[in-house]
Amino acid sequence: MNGENINNIYPLQDKILNVVFGFDNSFYLTGGTALHRFHISYRISDDLDFFTSTNQLFYEEIKQICNSLDDNHIFYEKKVEVKDFFRFLVEGALQLDFVNDRVYREGISLCINNFKIDNIENILTNKICALINRDEEKDFFDLFAIAKNYPFFWEKMLNIANKKSIVEKESLILRIKTFPLIWLDKIKKIKDLEITKKDVEKLCENIFEGKDNELFKKT
Repeated sequence: MNGENINNIYPLQDKILNVVFGFDNSFYLTGGTALHRFHISYRISDDLDFFTSTNQLFYEEIKQICNSLDDNHIFYEKKVEVKDFFRFLVEGALQLDFVNDRVYREGISLCINNFKIDNIENILTNKICALINRDEEKDFFDLFAIAKNYPFFWEKMLNIANKKSIVEKESLILRIKTFPLIWLDKIKKIKDLEITKKDVEKLCENIFEGKDNELFKKT
């Protein structure tokens, strides 16, 4: 367990979450931190990904958040500012991304601890799209973390993913089958999640056949 990392990064994340969700805006937390802090807890996710959907007030809400960071004496640096995207580095340690998303979103936010948190189906289908486009162990790990903890129907998930971007079943299976499992050693784990070659084969079989997720085991 990476207790020291949690003790360092989670209090700072909490400060930012309280700032962002301290007033009315349209942002919600998604990605790995939403997954592992508010749904399941298998790895440390250092960054905060705040999304909103085709928001005409995007820049005004970013300005409000910056003003609140200033009022709370939280030091931050603006690293990237382009159309529909801002990136900040807080206290030299925590990356914040704000995205005005213009692609399909599945479902709605959940209210957890008074924070707006993305739902599992949207997180999962975003991870599926990410696996097609980049080689990062966190996406592979998160896919299996969700598959081992939640029931879902693969045909439905692939249909949702294809509303976001083109996801060919064969390409997804190839990406998963050829992923080097040794890369998972780089994950900062909170608790163990066993991912075996047998798990990979079963998941790929379920994807190909469009079946229920069979990695989920009822307890």
